[in-house]
Amino acid sequence: MSLTSSTALILAGSGLSALGEFAEGDALAEQFELEAEIAQQQAEAQAGFIVEETSAEAAFIREQTGAQALISEQRAEQERQASRIEAQEFKRQQRALFAEGFAAGGTSGIRLNTGTPLIAEADFFAETQLQASRIHDAGETTAVRLEQQAALTRGVGAAQASLLEESGAIEAELLRASGGSQAALLGAAGRASARAGFLSAGASLLTGAGIAFG
Repeated sequence: MSLTSSTALILAGSGLSALGEFAEGDALAEQFELEAEIAQQQAEAQAGFIVEETSAEAAFIREQTGAQALISEQRAEQERQASRIEAQEFKRQQRALFAEGFAAGGTSGIRLNTGTPLIAEADFFAETQLQASRIHDAGETTAVRLEQQAALTRGVGAAQASLLEESGAIEAELLRASGGSQAALLGAAGRASARAGFLSAGASLLTGAGIAFG
């Protein structure tokens, strides 16, 4: 059976309409796929930026607290040295003072190596040693406190840096997951658009055929 010109026109029209609808669906699918890829790339870029930023901040915290701890440790060593020198200087001054007293007693005819003068000498040196030890112990106490402060500063800095890095990693993963979800939704929308275009094109062909041959 030959086709009439009107039938041919109807079929041609429906074919063109179907082709247009199919092309439109395919174009929408490509657009959605492109948007999905962009969403994934943006999420990955943002996640990478957050990881780099938090890592840099964590490194800065470690550096700053490390420097503060080092200062405390240096001060601790200075305190030890200063108290040691002060104790030695105190004993030197006390020995000089005793020597002056010993010389004065000798010139006055007092026997200094027996009895009460000898006991006084022993008491004098014992007290000198006690005071020197107190000077040294005070410096050691201050040094230990500074060392404890340095350890605490380092510990707090390390904890803060680790917490910052962990929070950055979590935020980055959430961004990646969000980007992946958005990309998945866009991909699904693209596939749906392609299917809709295909179905619409098929419907146009069937409708045209029905009109042409009905």
